[in-house]
Amino acid sequence: MSSTQVVGVNYAWSGPGGYTSGNALDSVLNVTQSGIYTLVTSSPGCGSVTQTQPVTMSAPISSSAGAVSNPVCAGSVLFLTSSTVSGGVYSWSGPNGFSSTQQNPTISQVTNSNSGTYSLVLTQPGCGTSSSTVSIVVGTSVSGLTPVSNSPVCVGNTLSISSVLRTGVSYQWNGPNGFSSTQNSISIPNVQQTTAGNYTLTVSSTGCGTQAYIQKVIVNNPGTIAASNSGPVCGGGVLNLIGTGASSNSYQWTGPNGFFSAVQNPNLTNVHYSQSGIYSLIVTVPNCGSYSLTTSVQIGANLNGVQALSNSPVCENNALNLSATTIVGASYNWTGPNGFTSSLQNPVIALA
Repeated sequence: MSSTQVVGVNYAWSGPGGYTSGNALDSVLNVTQSGIYTLVTSSPGCGSVTQTQPVTMSAPISSSAGAVSNPVCAGSVLFLTSSTVSGGVYSWSGPNGFSSTQQNPTISQVTNSNSGTYSLVLTQPGCGTSSSTVSIVVGTSVSGLTPVSNSPVCVGNTLSISSVLRTGVSYQWNGPNGFSSTQNSISIPNVQQTTAGNYTLTVSSTGCGTQAYIQKVIVNNPGTIAASNSGPVCGGGVLNLIGTGASSNSYQWTGPNGFFSAVQNPNLTNVHYSQSGIYSLIVTVPNCGSYSLTTSVQIGANLNGVQALSNSPVCENNALNLSATTIVGASYNWTGPNGFTSSLQNPVIALA
């Protein structure tokens, strides 16, 4: 705001806020308010002239770099923000060579590498420049961390449950019997049926919130497993092989004469002495493995039709021949006069 200085002329400025000045050249004065400024020039004998000058003051610019949300979650959109300045020129720079001349630029599908300091230089013609920064944190996503386990497991074995390990994510496990862990993977040895139940994993990350996952754990108990039989039985009868255990188990019997059965409790009809011996049973319990057992079977010889014979009558001094029907597996016990005994099937008595 100025006027040409003329010798002998008086200058009188007035304006908003009580502003006054007697300088013709007033551009160096601190004019602080917008409005109409009046200059009255006068000269002795020449009167005076009044002029007006409208003045618009621009406030010093101030950039204000920011973001709509900070921290921001990986995979989402980063919205950078700045104050609005009429005629302003914006120059953004940041990590990964980022640059933009938009007032409020965006970055889609951000990752952890987009974390860091973003700088803004704001320029307004006639008012200079202003700089500001904003520090952006990009949090790690907590999606896709569904745990996996080796469930079902057998009593006495080790339970393992694991989730993917990600930097910047915190893990919190909670489960039966007050179980708690902050590891991404957990291992529980010597499990019991009380170990079964739901295990909850809560994962959290700055800027990404929290997410909960549930892993159901089943613990199988093999229970009482045994092999037995209904013997001893007589030849021609029925032998029952007995596999003790749950019906959900699988059973495999083997025995003499090539015997095989996949029935839990097989029955052998019209059995023979030759079927006596050791019968083996393999019991497979789901998720608990296999167990080998044995039972000893005794099948007696059928004594139907047994006859005791001799060559009587015999002459004195000849031999008395006793005989019995041959029964495989049978034992023989002869008794007679004068305290005679014999365990032979066909004993001979020499007569003196």
